[in-house]
Amino acid sequence: MTNDVSFQSAQQGGAPLLLATATAARVEVWSLQQKEKKDAKDKDEDDDFGDDMLEPKASIRRFTEEVTAIKLREDGALLLAGDKLGKIELIELK
Repeated sequence: MTNDVSFQSAQQGGAPLLLATATAARVEVWSLQQKEKKDAKDKDEDDDFGDDMLEPKASIRRFTEEVTAIKLREDGALLLAGDKLGKIELIELK
């Protein structure tokens, strides 16, 4: 069961966004990017983007207790995570 989810705010220039999930005593960070828009000829059929691409970026398993809260900084460089005993960690994402 996932305890918390955090999304990075939109970035300029089409850079991939980040998604972080807290499950038990670990945090997973994912890179989320939408494919380019479909061709103009397909626009009448479906005015949506193609399939989203979700790729693993990091798996953080340094916690000894269940992670209950996470927050990605707007630029995606830092992640704040807290466990059920109140311990808080600031993690730099590379």
